[in-house]
Amino acid sequence: MNMCYIVKGMVQGVGFRYTVYRFINREYPSVKGYVKNLHDGTVRICLDSDVYSTDDIIFAIKNVIFSGYIREINNDGCFLSGQYNGFMIE
Repeated sequence: MNMCYIVKGMVQGVGFRYTVYRFINREYPSVKGYVKNLHDGTVRICLDSDVYSTDDIIFAIKNVIFSGYIREINNDGCFLSGQYNGFMIE
C-alpha cells in the first residue's frame, strides 16, 4: 500500500521530520517514502509498504510520538511506489 498524508499542527521547527524519519526507519525498516515540510506550515508524509498498514504507522506517529503537536492528519492520496529505496527526509 502506498499513501500520502498531510499533517497539521505544530510540526515545523520542532524536530518533527527527523523524529518521524528515525521512528519509521527503526520500527518499520521496510517502509519507503519521505517526510517533507510544505510551504503552508504542514508536513507531507508519503509511505510505501507491502508489509505494514500505512494507517497504522500514521496512527502511531499521531498518538505516540507527537501527540501534543499534531492537530490533524488528512489523507492526501496515493503516490507512485518504487520511487524510493528507503524512507528519507526531503
